[in-house]
Amino acid sequence: MESLPSLASPRHEIGRLENGEMFRDRLAGHVQPLAELPESLSILLVKLVEELATAGVRQGSKNGVIAHLKIGNCKVPCLSTIGNLSVPCQGFSFGSKSKPAFREATQRLLGVAMRRQPLVRLNPEISEQLRSRGSIISRASCGGQPEMFLLISIAFVIAIWFLVFWIQPLAAINLYERLTPNVLYRVRVNLPIVALSFDDGPHPTFTPQVLNVLQRYDAKATFFLIGERALLYPELVAQIKAAGHQVGNHYYQNAPTFGHSDAQFLSYLQQTEKAVGLAEEPKLFRAPGGVAWPRQLKLARAQGYKYALGCAYPNDPMHPPVWYIAWLVKKNLAPGAIIILHDGISDATRTIQALPEILHSGRQRGIRFVSIGELMVASRQT
Repeated sequence: MESLPSLASPRHEIGRLENGEMFRDRLAGHVQPLAELPESLSILLVKLVEELATAGVRQGSKNGVIAHLKIGNCKVPCLSTIGNLSVPCQGFSFGSKSKPAFREATQRLLGVAMRRQPLVRLNPEISEQLRSRGSIISRASCGGQPEMFLLISIAFVIAIWFLVFWIQPLAAINLYERLTPNVLYRVRVNLPIVALSFDDGPHPTFTPQVLNVLQRYDAKATFFLIGERALLYPELVAQIKAAGHQVGNHYYQNAPTFGHSDAQFLSYLQQTEKAVGLAEEPKLFRAPGGVAWPRQLKLARAQGYKYALGCAYPNDPMHPPVWYIAWLVKKNLAPGAIIILHDGISDATRTIQALPEILHSGRQRGIRFVSIGELMVASRQT
């Protein structure tokens, strides 16, 4: 018996017809002796290659016709004479070069609509016969409905992530507050006040610009300062305090806290407290990037800190457009909201450009901008 090529790559030649020669007998010699194959599949293989061969002759193909096996996601050694055959869950597939005549031939043979690279799929009855005769096929690892469900699930998760990350509906804050009750996202007040906060400073260029804009609009804010930067620019720390703003602890380095031991975390927390001169109550802490281990937050609470995040964060370190920064903050300007912006990033130009529009919009709506500490005091009084 003449051997055929092993099936080792995604598409493999199982028969070549040159100069119009029919391979019916040669193909049948490979298919018919296989006891595992139903007779209907053997006949179909022969008919399919013969039809494609006829189409190739009509097209004047110099190289003849090549019939291919379509590779699925799993392999089973059910055609041992030919080699390892890969099959999708829904059955075997064959194809040909995407010429119109080939598509017409396979459509006539099986009555199926062909796609860009035509695939002829056996009917479910033949596929079921193969599975019942020992072909080991795992539906969990093969194509079909599980993959479609997985794709839909992934798309849904991405859509939710996009909604929460970039649109930040206030309704999502309810879930955050339930999951992390010790984190401050907003403050319940009956007064038209919101809190401004700025992270990663002090910065020698951008912090003074922010202070000037706040002064023009008679707005107050909380500045979460990096300890080592506060030591570099003590005059800016003094300027922030002199303008009536609150300072908060933003850790000693602008880096994640995850790799730090408890002792190192406490040391950095205390060094920053000393560097920024944090004496007033309530003491506020916000970790770099807004995330820290639960045990670290517990340590901070033991030192008298309240962990404060916010509910309006336009991701300004990613340098989004000015209109987006202003839009997201204005959208979430509700009484008790906490706004997170940055004055200590590499380029805070867009944040500073959006700030007047935010403050002007709030003023038109009768909203006053205060520090987080003042917002918490107002909540206790009401």
